[in-house]
Amino acid sequence: RESSAKPIDSHIRIHLAPRLRGTAIGAIDDVRLDQLWWDLLRTNPIRQAGHALPPGQTAVVHDTGKTLSMHTIKNIRGTLSLALGDAVKQRLLIANPMPLSPIPKLTQGAKHEIAPEARRALDDGQAATLARWCLANAHSERFALPLLLALDCGLRRSEALAVRVGSIDRKRQRLRID
Repeated sequence: RESSAKPIDSHIRIHLAPRLRGTAIGAIDDVRLDQLWWDLLRTNPIRQAGHALPPGQTAVVHDTGKTLSMHTIKNIRGTLSLALGDAVKQRLLIANPMPLSPIPKLTQGAKHEIAPEARRALDDGQAATLARWCLANAHSERFALPLLLALDCGLRRSEALAVRVGSIDRKRQRLRID
């Protein structure tokens, strides 16, 4: 069906081909699949205007900044499972290794962890520069005030974004964090 052909093509071009290129079909086993699932869980998809880049094209691309959802990874797994099933039918594989390699279950928030080497605190100068930018752009940039609150009060992203006018007690100069 045409409605299912686009996602399958996308799964292959964006996610599977770049990660499995050069791997012989007989070398795709449960260990290789486990590596694939972890790679998909921890990396950001690279897109160009929401679409996969054609093979060999090196146009300007940007990282979407989002990790793949578990739903998308399950769909990619389904696409690969069908392909490996076809390989079994064509006698290219003895058995489909997919049942031996379930997608790992992540604890809440594990998918969005930042690698330790990528974590670093702002120094005083960087924090001051960011605070000045937030104050100067508070009326035009949607996230300037939540960012300033997070910076100044040490709030988590979810806490800063949850602040509402009713969260502020001007009389006592307190901010209620729910």
